[in-house]
Amino acid sequence: MSCVEQIDIDRVVVSVVLATYCGEKYVQQQLDSLANQTLLPDEVIIVDDASTDTTINIVRKFIETHNVTGWRVYESSENRGYRHNFLRGVSKASGEFVFLCDQDDIWDPRKIEVMTNILSENINILSLNCSVQLIDSNGLVLNKRTGFPASDSNISASASLEEIHLSDVMVQNIGPGAAVAMRRELVSLFVQNYEYELPHDWYLNMLAARRRGCYHISQPLVKYRIHEQNAIGARTHWRRALQTKGRLYRIEDYQGRLAVFSKVLNCDNEVVLHSVWRSWEYTRRRADFYRKPTVKSWARLVTRGRYWSASNLKTVVWDALLAVGVVR
Repeated sequence: MSCVEQIDIDRVVVSVVLATYCGEKYVQQQLDSLANQTLLPDEVIIVDDASTDTTINIVRKFIETHNVTGWRVYESSENRGYRHNFLRGVSKASGEFVFLCDQDDIWDPRKIEVMTNILSENINILSLNCSVQLIDSNGLVLNKRTGFPASDSNISASASLEEIHLSDVMVQNIGPGAAVAMRRELVSLFVQNYEYELPHDWYLNMLAARRRGCYHISQPLVKYRIHEQNAIGARTHWRRALQTKGRLYRIEDYQGRLAVFSKVLNCDNEVVLHSVWRSWEYTRRRADFYRKPTVKSWARLVTRGRYWSASNLKTVVWDALLAVGVVR
């Protein structure tokens, strides 16, 4: 990718938005990893979604003990969910570059420096996603797929950089929010337009890809923790999937995607519309299938090439069971 302009990194303000909710078990490790960055953030915005445990006490004690400047804590009087919480935090960030941060992960010490350098050298990048490495509740590395296509297909020690196209982002969330760093221009678009139909990170990357500004770096710069308390993440449980409420959730999910597509793709650009048409059709057919799962609607769905690239083995088996009426 050619560099069209460079930013003086010494003048850039870097913000980190850390969303917390009942994260007392892991948040200390994440705070430590932020304080140990080779390029320290200029501000850290901590937004808490009405935790009922000691999360806020741990955060405030950390700030006091380490005497860090530019760290601010905002508490909510009621729990509104992670999507509202991240929007609230992002709207308070003042940086030219804004990093999203989960409470239960561990960042590589070079994460901010590596990603800030890339954003500074390539002004056309609106959202930059790094790869992630899965860890369990004890911090041990998991040898399994992440469920995020960008990470699963691109993990290396080099800083390989590639554009992620809109048609791919429409089919599947390419990575977790903890892997995202974004430019101020995208922050403004997000705050003005986000309406919660999709996870915040997915919506951000879709906005960026619509403007040819969504990119991925192959370095795994986040240890992404998988545990039972994840708000969202790389996990699939058979018991949940085979319940009727799992199908109802899928109906709502795919209907929400179509609603977002209608807004994000509100344009007359025939090239863009043609490039995403297959992704749109795939999503529509999948919504139709979950609304009325039959062998016929399943057969129509699996003829779409996008289906196989966006579905793991568990999903394929689950859909087949839905098609023949095996739900609880």
